[in-house]
Amino acid sequence: MWGVVLFYMSLVLCASLTGVFWFMHVAYYPAFRYIAPDLWGQFFKKRFQNTSMVVYPMMAFETLAALALFFMMLRYRVSGSYTAATFLLFGIWAWNLLFLNRRMKSLEQNPSPTNFRDLEKASLVRATGYTLRLLLLVGGLIGS
Repeated sequence: MWGVVLFYMSLVLCASLTGVFWFMHVAYYPAFRYIAPDLWGQFFKKRFQNTSMVVYPMMAFETLAALALFFMMLRYRVSGSYTAATFLLFGIWAWNLLFLNRRMKSLEQNPSPTNFRDLEKASLVRATGYTLRLLLLVGGLIGS
């Protein structure tokens, strides 16, 4: 029972975050180029507050659900696609911490064209990773 609830919770959160991250990659980050230089610092402070309220709780709940389900499934035969999706989630978190956050910090300090491109590249990796995770979860659902 709990396993089913946790799986669907992971699936819904992953689908939601996939949409959020593609929106950020396609529309949100490219719009940064149009922020007036005198408003840049104020914009970045507010941007962090607003996006953190949406993204971080969803990512935290998704990670907790994925971990709980993964450890519950260790007793049983674990789907290869679900195992891959769980490890991919950890890879995405590592990417966020090691690369994407650094790109964002560089852009905050220096809104140069190079820093914009670097942020957009790092964002594409995250959005693609979430898309692959979603496909693995759906594949595990179909295959079970």
